[in-house]
Amino acid sequence: MNDIKGVIWDLGGVIVRDNLQSSFIENGVPYNDRVKVAWKNLRLGLIDDITFYKESLSGTPYEHLTEVIRKKGDELIQLQEDGALPLVKEVFALKNYQQGIISNHSSRWGKEIVERWNLDALMNLIVISADVHLDKSTRTIFDYTLSGMQLKPTSYLY
Repeated sequence: MNDIKGVIWDLGGVIVRDNLQSSFIENGVPYNDRVKVAWKNLRLGLIDDITFYKESLSGTPYEHLTEVIRKKGDELIQLQEDGALPLVKEVFALKNYQQGIISNHSSRWGKEIVERWNLDALMNLIVISADVHLDKSTRTIFDYTLSGMQLKPTSYLY
């Protein structure tokens, strides 16, 4: 008996490449605690992506690379090699399961990814952390998504 009613996907590293950390590392800039704090604020929707880069790089030896890293981050929004998009489409074609996305992302990047690959046509619900001011560091965003999809978990793999 199949109790599975829905599948919830991630974006970064699953459907699309992880663009953020790579944009720093590919430019020789450490992905350090300062960047991680700014990233948390970005993914919670407390700041926009321009402010994220300023908070990450202002006053550092890498400040002059702010625009280069921002552009690289945008360029790196690409499908994940061997990623899940073909499987997402297969599950959609089955018509037996709801599908959703939970992603720790900025509003701008989340919207761009969803539009570029027409993901809203394949999903019952898309939750971008910055839009709901929740992230995957707690169970709350999962409960929020399941509620929005009118699903109840049988267990959490959290």
